[in-house]
Parts: sequence; C-alpha cells; structure tokens
Amino acid sequence: MSCLLCHICELVSHPDAWQFDKSKPSLIYLLYRTLLAAFLIATWCVSLSIASFSIYFTNWGYTMCVLQGVLAFLMAFFAYLFVVLDKPKALQFILKLHPIYWVIHVAATSAGFVITVIFWSVLYTSDMGFTALNFYVHGSNSIVLLIDLLIIGHPVRLLHFIYPLLFGLAYIIFSVAYYFYDTNRGGVGYVYAILDWSKPLMAFSLL
Repeated sequence: MSCLLCHICELVSHPDAWQFDKSKPSLIYLLYRTLLAAFLIATWCVSLSIASFSIYFTNWGYTMCVLQGVLAFLMAFFAYLFVVLDKPKALQFILKLHPIYWVIHVAATSAGFVITVIFWSVLYTSDMGFTALNFYVHGSNSIVLLIDLLIIGHPVRLLHFIYPLLFGLAYIIFSVAYYFYDTNRGGVGYVYAILDWSKPLMAFSLL
C-alpha cells in the first residue's frame, strides 16, 4: 500500500513542493481544498444570476475553475478518507479522477488569466461599477488559480498548451454560431464587441 499511497499523494497535491511528510495525505491540504471548493461553488451560484449566463466566456472559464476546484477537493477528500479507513484498493478511484482534473486545471488556469487581463484592460468601463460579482468572476478566479499553482506544484508540460487552445477554440466556434443565430432573430450578433463577426478583421485580430 505504501508505494501506491505515495503515488496517490503525489498526484493529489504534488507534495514535494511544500509538504514535509510525503507518505500520507495532509489534513491541512484537505482543509484548504474544502474551503476553496466551498468558495468557488458559492460564488459560481451567485454568478448564475447573470442574464444569458451561458453565452459569456467569463462564465465558461469560471465554470472550469469551479470544476477543477471540486475535483481537487474530491481527490484530497477520498485520499484522506481511504487512508483513515485503510481501504487501499479504493485509492484506485483517485487515479481515474486525476487525468480529468489535470486537463481541466490546465485549461481553467490559462482561461482565468486571459479573462482577467482582457476584462480589466479592454472591456471594463467605469459605468459597470466595481461590484462583488465582477470581482468574483473576473478577478478572484486568477487569484485562486495563482495561489493554487504556488501550492500544488504541478509540473508543466509543453504539450499542455493544447488544452486551453481547444477550450478557446470551442468558444470561438460557439461565438460564430451565436452570431448567425442572434442576427437572424434581429440581435446584434455578438457577446463581446471585440468579437464581432460582422467585422471579421477585428475579430480575427483578437485570436
């Protein structure tokens, strides 16, 4: 069990970055994951009040941020629980979760930083006001993900760029489909003015 447990600990938190005892899951790390998951879920629920929630890249990115936070919590929770209950075979469950978590984490981290930079440098105007909701979905995402990167010590692979690239491409395809859908019903056809497909040169310049 010890070899499997050390491997699970490494997958759950990459403890070599900060944890002294690498032979078992950390209770402190589990508490961190619990609080973070609770915060992300609570703020995501608040963000559901945004009209047309699903059309904004901000909300796509924040949803990914929440998903990776919840998956990380589940891995930490089950790792700690199965060790306490002495259920070594059950630890295999975490091995199945980790690849999914890793892909979502990489995509969410890149999307979160892009969302924060573009919103506050290009899209934000004083008329919007500085609200708690604006900060949650356009600011706290990057703060949370940065802290996460510093704590978990995930290795970075060059080929991981494909995950955020595919995530961004999925939204681009959606925005094109939304353009035709919305213009056909008399709408403006875009979610963000900088991604207006009636002005393809401007839209492509963003890419």
